[in-house]
Amino acid sequence: MNMKPIIYLMLLMLPLTSCAQGLTNEKTHDLMIGQRLQLGDYILIFQEVEEDSRCPKGTNCIWAGRAIVKLSIVTPGKETQEHTAIFGQTKGGEKANTTVIQDGSYTVELTKLLPYPQADKEMGPYVLKLVEKN
Repeated sequence: MNMKPIIYLMLLMLPLTSCAQGLTNEKTHDLMIGQRLQLGDYILIFQEVEEDSRCPKGTNCIWAGRAIVKLSIVTPGKETQEHTAIFGQTKGGEKANTTVIQDGSYTVELTKLLPYPQADKEMGPYVLKLVEKN
């Protein structure tokens, strides 16, 4: 059996499989405290940083710490939902809960809270980073 036709066929299909994987549409967004962001049918409002005990860069800490953020999610015709997410370590029974919206194939995920604390540096305004996927 001649393997050349099979190898050529596999080589021709390779670009098609990589195209299929790239169909996910991702957009990144920044959100500051008090700011509103419209994403599709949803409005996200970054309410507050409830806790920020992350271990500052340049120091030694007993634990890595964490940041807890609160958001409001407004959906037309529905009651406003409050969402709490944790960046960093969780305690017993807690979940990071960084997926804010999961609606079929549409998701909004919180990716990080900036700035990260640094020893001997004043913190700037908080910015919540998120990615929208569909």
